[in-house]
Amino acid sequence: MSTEPGSLIYCRALPLSRVREFPGWPAQASADERVVYLHEDLSVTTDPDPGSERLFVSDTPQWQQFCRGALEMLDRPPVVLEKHEEQSSESATVHG
Repeated sequence: MSTEPGSLIYCRALPLSRVREFPGWPAQASADERVVYLHEDLSVTTDPDPGSERLFVSDTPQWQQFCRGALEMLDRPPVVLEKHEEQSSESATVHG
């Protein structure tokens, strides 16, 4: 997944035990209780950065349904940040 500099990435932090509930999760995958990140493309990584180590990637309908159902990963509209110049201070407004 490529991103433009300054663009925001949506991901959701979850305990690894939650994503391991998926019947298709690899049996040999790590059994520790760390936090993992579910990204918009439904990949699971070890870090919020989408370029970090991927623990799981699948595009099956079953995985998509599990993510959107059990993990409550919803399709999100893009977030756009606008800079406003007010009294020589910068603020950002989130639109979405």
